[in-house]
Amino acid sequence: MSLFTALFPPEDVVAELHAALRPVRRAHPRLRWVDPRRWHVTVGFFGDIEPSASAEPAEQLAGLEGVAAPVLRLRGSGHFRQVLWIGVEGAAPAALGRAAAGVREDWRPHLTVARGAPLPHVDFTGREWTATEVALVLSRPGAGYTVLDRVPLTTPNE
Repeated sequence: MSLFTALFPPEDVVAELHAALRPVRRAHPRLRWVDPRRWHVTVGFFGDIEPSASAEPAEQLAGLEGVAAPVLRLRGSGHFRQVLWIGVEGAAPAALGRAAAGVREDWRPHLTVARGAPLPHVDFTGREWTATEVALVLSRPGAGYTVLDRVPLTTPNE
């Protein structure tokens, strides 16, 4: 099991990226493409963790309540190991990640779209969107994701 903090993009942002990736999926059918319903921006990663140890990450997440909601944009792509990800513009995701998970300085918030090899480059620039909450998510191999907690972020109208 692993634990991470995530921002979930709104449906229109997911649909826009999904449409932009159609030709890339056709050109690279051997990659294992992540279901768009599972897409999220990973802002912090705690790694493998025992269920009894999840109290500390939950407390760190609670400390983000009231933090300003970042305006984000999905842009470009990159890869590590055999993971293809879409990048995230905006300084706030990195700050959220460090605050919520104490991640290393070279951490890059990202949205994983595929696994395998060879990995293509994706030239994509999406629309802006505001992340209104950050979630603490548990990942179990073969069982998917479980959102353990959600903390609202403050939008300018609040």
